[in-house]
Amino acid sequence: MDARTRALKTHRKRLRSSGLKRVEVTVPEESVGDVMGDLNSRRGRPLGMEARGNNQVVSAEVPMAEMLSYAPDLRAMTGGRGDYAMDFLRYEDVPQHVAQKVVEAVMATEQTLQSARFNKSKAAKVLGLTRQQLYGRLRKYGLE
Repeated sequence: MDARTRALKTHRKRLRSSGLKRVEVTVPEESVGDVMGDLNSRRGRPLGMEARGNNQVVSAEVPMAEMLSYAPDLRAMTGGRGDYAMDFLRYEDVPQHVAQKVVEAVMATEQTLQSARFNKSKAAKVLGLTRQQLYGRLRKYGLE
């Protein structure tokens, strides 16, 4: 089994399930629409809303991978007046269209790494890596 096949098998296993988080976002009333739209764009499923003082609390289920850059986005949407909390809920299968995009990106990276054996400087620039980082990845995938 070559390095590419091993890498794809590893990534496909990881794609079978994704961590799903229960998210509670506390925002001013005027920001509720923006927050709901943003959670939907992150493949979130709204569960409901409730009033808490002058704010609204929006509850939703959102894949963890979609929440990695949420704090600065929420700050921008609410002018710094929003807050959120997350708790692990369960694992869920990744949608096929998302899994396909990830596999394609991995394959493209693998092709670039394969070509890196011959032209390391060019591959490092394409991948946005230093030469040292590139050498580390080549070793990781057995492509030295």
